[in-house]
Amino acid sequence: MPGAVIFTIILFYAYIFVADISIQQASANGWLLGPFPEGGLFKPFTLDNLVMVQWGAIFSHFDTFATLLGLSVISLLLNASGLEVIYKEDVNLDRELISAGGATLVGGLLGCIVGYQTLGLSALGNRFNVKSRFVGVFTGVLCGLALFFGASILSYFPRPVLGGMLFMLGVSFMAEWLIDYYKLLPRMDYILIWVMLIVIEVFGFLQAIGAGIIIAALLFVASYGSVSVIKNIFSGDTFHSQAGRSKRQKKILVEKGAQIHILRLQGYIFFGSIQRILQNTRERMSVQNSQPLKYLVLDFKYVNRLDSSAIFGITRLKQLTDANNIVMTWVDLSDEVRRQIENGGLVENENDMFSLHPTLDYGIEWCENKLLAKESKESKENKVDFVDSILSYMSHSFPGLKRLKQYIQVESIQAGEYLIKQGEAANDLFFIESGHLTVEFETSAGQKTRLRSVQSGVTVGEMTLYLGGLRTASVRADVPSTFYRLTTKNLDKIQQEDPAIAASLHEWLGRMLAERLADNSRIIEMLLD
Repeated sequence: MPGAVIFTIILFYAYIFVADISIQQASANGWLLGPFPEGGLFKPFTLDNLVMVQWGAIFSHFDTFATLLGLSVISLLLNASGLEVIYKEDVNLDRELISAGGATLVGGLLGCIVGYQTLGLSALGNRFNVKSRFVGVFTGVLCGLALFFGASILSYFPRPVLGGMLFMLGVSFMAEWLIDYYKLLPRMDYILIWVMLIVIEVFGFLQAIGAGIIIAALLFVASYGSVSVIKNIFSGDTFHSQAGRSKRQKKILVEKGAQIHILRLQGYIFFGSIQRILQNTRERMSVQNSQPLKYLVLDFKYVNRLDSSAIFGITRLKQLTDANNIVMTWVDLSDEVRRQIENGGLVENENDMFSLHPTLDYGIEWCENKLLAKESKESKENKVDFVDSILSYMSHSFPGLKRLKQYIQVESIQAGEYLIKQGEAANDLFFIESGHLTVEFETSAGQKTRLRSVQSGVTVGEMTLYLGGLRTASVRADVPSTFYRLTTKNLDKIQQEDPAIAASLHEWLGRMLAERLADNSRIIEMLLD
């Protein structure tokens, strides 16, 4: 393309030479850019000019200046996005904003208007297939020479050639956006291009930018509103907490757990999306052939922010659950979301019908405990016999299994004491007869993370009993607890003296581990869905 421009200039001067048209006559006919004034074009601003400034007129148009500044920033960002598409490279917006702002500040002191990187002229170098930074440097040097030393040399540049270049650039943009992008852009985005083109033609460029921003914002609201704020929907009969429970409690949760309804939320919640939560809750309440809704868990982990109008929707949801005696639990609230909810007066009264928890596992466990307390006479203080637990997993009866008790030890532990310490050698298996304990992991930096809770009827330490090595987590008692201890020494003794009991013990451990693995696999699949 540079060759075509040079060839066109030569062709132009060849024509006026053949037609016997002088340079002065061509300039008089408007075929050349000139004439320009003699000498430099730059007229420095002096202190004497201050008396000529009408300050009242300047301050009266302050809103215009603010609008111009805002439009310049928006135009720069739009142009930068367009240049990314044209050059197929990422544009550093921070650098472009800083360079445009710095140039405007310096230029403003010298009497220049607001300026920024333009799409058309910046794309011209790409059209010429020149992608070097020297394009900008050369352009700046040329403008500087004309500004300080005169623009007489530009007087000989043919206007038809410059007009043809701009016309070609405009046509290429029109063809690219109106034809090439017809199959690439979504239909509404393509229509928006035509709307802005018509507004530019009828009203002007600034009005087109304003119309484009307003229409794009409306399209974004409509599009974002169609995205479900509900990321996942789980039921408590299939999605359980990580709390270790007895086989009897697990059975109750499978049978009655559908009373727990879990909604994992996502994105930006505003007046449109909050209605989906209300609608989903009402639909679950209206289901007749299922367990009644008694517990509603809202997971805010993936919620970015709440719109002020969403607070009213959540207030309506809280009123709905209170009126229908539904226990509601909110989990994993970020500091920003929690602050918004607190400002809305929604967390002032935590009680048996409403609670906040740090994680989804905490919240589900809290609901499960309340459900089990109502549905089962069994409580955390009830004892679960070691042998009875093994028999509950067996596929056949084995009366002689009670002989196992001569190989195990019954011990107790006080609240705050550790049953297992992370990093210790793994030598024992523990079966919790009564009590409540917490499994926690400690990082190298000393930060402790709760993994799950365990209570009566649960076994801990079985993995390292088989695999050996060091304990990977600690188990700490929350309340005074009683447990059975089976040492590796006694396990070897059982295998030698009573192989039948040893086989039953291994069958129990295998079934229990398989059940736990199946539960974890099911939960992972549900979360990945």
